Formats: sequence, C-alpha cells, structure tokens
Amino acid sequence: GYTLTVRKGGTNKLVKIFCCDGRYGFCDPYEFRSVVELVKHYHVESLAHYNTSLDIKLLYPLSKREEEQLARSDDLTSLIEKFKEIQKDFTLKSRTLTEHSKHYNAVCSEIKHMKVALDAFAKGVELFQNQVQLHEKYGKEAQPHEERILEDNHKLLTERLMALKNYKESLEATWSAQVSQCRLLEREMTSLKPHIFNLYKQQSAIQRGISANRFSAI
Repeated sequence: GYTLTVRKGGTNKLVKIFCCDGRYGFCDPYEFRSVVELVKHYHVESLAHYNTSLDIKLLYPLSKREEEQLARSDDLTSLIEKFKEIQKDFTLKSRTLTEHSKHYNAVCSEIKHMKVALDAFAKGVELFQNQVQLHEKYGKEAQPHEERILEDNHKLLTERLMALKNYKESLEATWSAQVSQCRLLEREMTSLKPHIFNLYKQQSAIQRGISANRFSAI
C-alpha cells in the first residue's frame, strides 16, 4: 500500500491507501485502478467522503525535491537574488488574482441584474403579444367607425412590441458576452492559484536556506 500525506490547518495528516485485487482506495470498496486515478478523483471531490474531518481536495501537490534543492544552496547572494525574483513573481501573480477576483465579482453582479431585466423584458413581450392578438381578434368584429382607431392602436402596440423584442435581443447578447467573460476569469483564477501556492512554497524554502546560511556563518 501507500501513504498519502495531506496538509490541513498547518499540520500533516497521514492517510493509508490500500490495495486489494489490483484496486486502490482508502477503505472498502476499493474503486480505483491506480493511485493516480484516486488522486485525480479527489482533486475534484472532497476527502470528506472518506473522512468527515478531512473536508479538503487534493489540489496542490508538494514537491519535496524542489524545496530541498532551493534550500540547500550555500551561496547566500544567489539565494537572496532567487528570493527577490520569486517574490516579484509572487507579488505580480497575487495582484493579478486580486484584480481578476474583483472583476469577476463585478461581472457576476452585472449578470444577476441583467437576468432580472431579461425576465422583465420577457414578461413585457408576452403582455404586448397578448394585446396585439386581442386587437386582431376584436378588429374583425369592429364597426366601421371603430376600424381606424383600432388600426392605429394595433400599429402602436406592434411598434412597441418590436422595440421590446429588439431591446431584449440586445440585452441577451450582452448577457451572453458577460457570462463568457465570467467563465474566462474563473478559468484564469483557477490556473493562477496553484502557481501562487508553489511560489509561496519556494519563498518559504529559500527563507529557510537563507536563515541556515546566516546561522552557519556566525
């Protein structure tokens, strides 16, 4: 079997991965054909299914080798320069994530307001369609002296109905574009988060290397 190390709340949790008849899992039934398949599954599903105290997902893999290589350098100047470089990248990506998050929230708010407006337009179109149908129905029964008034009213209702439909179509196009923008921002934020996390880990490893280097120089 294997042991999975999960970090939660600043502490490491060890989780045993069992293997039975070529299938893997934390407990019976063993559903996965490989450890990789298990990890991919819990990348999108919470471990709470297995243990309610582990309500997390396997989002960010830890690379011990990379951290150790960064921290082992004996060249203090190189470590400091590397730290500055990573810190700059970390700050830039964090700022980008913050900006994306603000933009995402603003776009989501606009989408909600547009949805309310679209629902109102849909009801308005339905109302005017019913009015037009009523005029057409009673227009056939109108007296000669009423025909002109009914024709004018019918024309006015038709024009307003067309105007409402045009406004609705225009708003639907804008709404669709905003939804696409919202999805794009969500994908970009999802992509940024693991990069930022890895940069944070690299910063921490280099800080340990700098501290160890300075201590050994005393």
